[in-house]
Amino acid sequence: MAKRAGGLGRGLGSILNDPTVSGEKKQEIQKKVSINEISVDKIRPNRFQPRTDFDMDAILELAESIRHHGIIQPITVRKLDNDEYELISGERRLRASKEANIKTIPAYIREANDKELVMLALIENVWREDLNPIEIALSYQRMIKELKLTQQELTEKVEKKRSTIANYLGLLELPDRARAALKVNDSHFSMGHAKAIKGIKEVDVQLSFFDEIVGQKLSVRQTEERVKAYKEAQNKGKASPKDTSSKIKDGVQQKLLREVERKLQDKLQAKVEVSQKTGSEKGEIRVKFSSESELNEILEILGII
Repeated sequence: MAKRAGGLGRGLGSILNDPTVSGEKKQEIQKKVSINEISVDKIRPNRFQPRTDFDMDAILELAESIRHHGIIQPITVRKLDNDEYELISGERRLRASKEANIKTIPAYIREANDKELVMLALIENVWREDLNPIEIALSYQRMIKELKLTQQELTEKVEKKRSTIANYLGLLELPDRARAALKVNDSHFSMGHAKAIKGIKEVDVQLSFFDEIVGQKLSVRQTEERVKAYKEAQNKGKASPKDTSSKIKDGVQQKLLREVERKLQDKLQAKVEVSQKTGSEKGEIRVKFSSESELNEILEILGII
């Protein structure tokens, strides 16, 4: 998403170096900001850090880059008593610097009270492209609660459309399993999928759709079509949440059984049938063979002979 020039959410370095930002604006920022090399041991973690998950492999890669090239983008801190500082933004850079055994780090030192610290930390982070949707949603929620902002005031602070903020906040109403999936890049469950199912009131039906999306790797368009069909059937009185939930679960179950069959056939090099009755935990696996030698091959693979 394109970022608007001069936005609060942009890094301080990019603002100060941006030719589209007026000199007067830069002077206003520089009055409250100075850049220094400060000891990493004197920097406290940000109490209001929106990010909850840190990829250690990525931090180690960044540490290796810092060893060779140094810090490209300064972190941002505020001055505390006793010659200490509190981090506003740049926690991964700080962590990577510690991993790289760097003793000092370039930092923008900014004047900020506790309320401004919350706002700066959250705004700085919601503009980052690598935050997952739930982290962004929680950041918006915290800004509304801790800064006592309305959604309209929040849109002005972070320079996002009100509908965008509403969509993120809506993610927090999803079932836990769906929320957890949004934190994982390869879960096959995206914000588009979440938007499609969050309009469904019944949690069990939401979870049934979620299982189908992940199990069958449905596209957002396919999900939207199925949710639309479900709602239309409900409106006509031809579908109940329970019936629809069962059908979706049956579809996912059959999909998984076929996948198990395929894997067993690849393993045993024989025809395999896996069956399970709907709503039951019981089932059976049949392995077919056409000769005694084929049977012996199957038994040998299984380690029986």
